[in-house]
Amino acid sequence: MKYILDFDRTLLDTKTCYEFIDKDRIGGFATIPEVWEKYNSRDFLYEDVLSWLNTKDIKDLFILTASTPRYGSQASDYQKAKLQSGKFDELVNEIIFMEGLKGNSVAETVQQFSPDETVVFVDDKIEQCLSVKSACPNVFCCLMVRDSSARPEAEPLKDVFIVHSLKEVDAIIEAL
Repeated sequence: MKYILDFDRTLLDTKTCYEFIDKDRIGGFATIPEVWEKYNSRDFLYEDVLSWLNTKDIKDLFILTASTPRYGSQASDYQKAKLQSGKFDELVNEIIFMEGLKGNSVAETVQQFSPDETVVFVDDKIEQCLSVKSACPNVFCCLMVRDSSARPEAEPLKDVFIVHSLKEVDAIIEAL
């Protein structure tokens, strides 16, 4: 089984992280890569992340993260510095950086796997899950909703599963 995981709001408690950095005022909060010279993104992971990752084989784990160009020309470098600060390359097989919808990137990644390999994609955005389902109908998609009181922006399709933790991802896959 292969897992393709989003980073922000799926593995990283982005809200808490950015509130902390903003409060610390390292030059005011800005999406400049240098901010990650002071911080380690592993310090802001949801509490289930490291223990869950450690139950998986590194060769089966991929992080697929999209930078947001609206945050400026350094957005991609910022995202790379964020993941490098936490040394996530030691925890997963590959970190894939991209922009836009993730369907095509997942399709490219899936091509390197055996055709009978089960692939699970986890992201906090319904549009990313729908993009992946469109590009790779056989990939199991899980919409991560960390705040259980939050509702997804749109109702997911019947084959996009809503989860609140990584443990729930395992439970859904085991039940299939």
